[in-house]
Amino acid sequence: WEFTDSDRCRFLHSNVLLANEVLRLLAMAECFLYGVSFEEGKVTDDAKIEKELIFLGLIGLQEPPRAEAKEAVAKCKRAGIKTVMITGDHPDKARAIGRELGILGKNDEILTGIELDRLDDAAFKERVSRVSVSARVTAEHKLSIFRAWTAQSAVVAMTGDGLNEATDIRQKAIGTVIGV
Repeated sequence: WEFTDSDRCRFLHSNVLLANEVLRLLAMAECFLYGVSFEEGKVTDDAKIEKELIFLGLIGLQEPPRAEAKEAVAKCKRAGIKTVMITGDHPDKARAIGRELGILGKNDEILTGIELDRLDDAAFKERVSRVSVSARVTAEHKLSIFRAWTAQSAVVAMTGDGLNEATDIRQKAIGTVIGV
């Protein structure tokens, strides 16, 4: 089976549909590893393994937001606290989660890491208050977002669900890591 441009378009469309359903997506592929050794002590060339992959399909895994997250966001809103979401997830998935949690309003914006890279500091500082969801971001992007908020004299608090947030939290006025 030859993977055509039409196939690529169909799978990209499926990717968007699954991401909008708040699913974590995995692309599955296989290849035949003739002549590749997996003996202990021998280095295997990853580039050789990643050639001639045969696409098998997409798998969507449910990864719903924690039950208490929606209520926590609602409590923050009632207290006058603006909640933003910063994630490495695909923008479509981030949009769906942001809406589900009540973070993303009608006039709020989504910003991707690539878009952030294209903005100078002044443009981003002006825009940051309209951005409720940032997607496909790196640790450096998180720091830029933090700096843009603090430049507006905002007190920034952060929660995270893993150890990778620990270094980011050191920069914040208030921070907690949950679920570690």
